Amino acid sequence: MSNEKFTVDAETAEVEFDRFCDAMDLEFDESQMDEETREQFRALKRKFITAVRKGVLEVNDNGEPEVKLSMSYGENSPTVVKFREPRGSDFMQVDRAKKNESAKKSYLVMASITGQPVKLFGDMRKRDLDVCQAVIGLFMD
Repeated sequence: MSNEKFTVDAETAEVEFDRFCDAMDLEFDESQMDEETREQFRALKRKFITAVRKGVLEVNDNGEPEVKLSMSYGENSPTVVKFREPRGSDFMQVDRAKKNESAKKSYLVMASITGQPVKLFGDMRKRDLDVCQAVIGLFMD
């Protein structure tokens, strides 16, 4: 467990999650999910809400999640990675990877949605990558 202090209370973080879902037209009905899907969803939601509480993830005025990176990943590295609402062409990026390259598929979709190079996600520390993957996981319902 991290020793980081929370900067946002749990209720506000939950509201931010709901605002993100509303803005992105994401609907999650746990009563319609099988056990495995429900557990995966809950893990993604928990990661999202925890990141909001730590101040690592913010939902902007348009409902787009913005992840504050813990460090610089190079000379032109952003300090914040913004996820816009996905388009169909973003999800088509998975066709560029082989069947068994699941990480590459995820990185390609994240790069397309954020406008960042794939290399950024490959270079990321786990703490930053986990938050980004939680966001993309919620889009991949």
